[in-house]
This record gives sequence, C-alpha cells and structure tokens, in this order.
Amino acid sequence: MTDPAGPGLRALVYAALPANATPTDTACHPIHRHVLEHAEGDIVELTKQKMSAEFGERPHVVLTIADGDLDPATDGDLIGPLTLTAGGLLVFGVAYRLEDA
Repeated sequence: MTDPAGPGLRALVYAALPANATPTDTACHPIHRHVLEHAEGDIVELTKQKMSAEFGERPHVVLTIADGDLDPATDGDLIGPLTLTAGGLLVFGVAYRLEDA
C-alpha cells in the first residue's frame, strides 16, 4: 500500500502495514509537551502498550506522530489535535484485517 500524495499519515500508516492489510479501526491519544517533559517513566511507551492492549487480538500497529510528520493535504483531521499538544505528539493506532492475496 502506498500513497502517491507523498508523506503524511496515510504514507506513515501504509508503510507500517502489511501489503495485504485493510485498516478497520483507529485510535488516537495526544500527549502534551508538558506531560512529556514532566512524566516519570516512558509515558509514550506506556501509552503505546495501553493502546495495543485496547486493540486486543486484532492485528494492529501503533505509531507516534510528531510535528512535521503530517501532510496538511491528507492529514487535516490530525493537525488540530497535534497542534493542541504544544510540541508534544500523538500516539496513533490502526487495527487492520489481512485480505486474501
């Protein structure tokens, strides 16, 4: 799966998924810069683990999205939440199903 539109969430997600995968569900958790700076322990890794647990047995990938990772042309829905993190990041997960090749 590739996105001819160039870099952006679709490109990030499609690059992380198997070639025969179809996304079925998504989840997004913003982490504010202030939280990142003052958290004890690896808050990003803990958030990724929690999101993976929420997807359960379904195949999935969990990505972190930082400033500069999104393309305004394809990822407009996530630019607002990322901006609200004031320099933080988004933890974004995608569950998928594998299609018969």
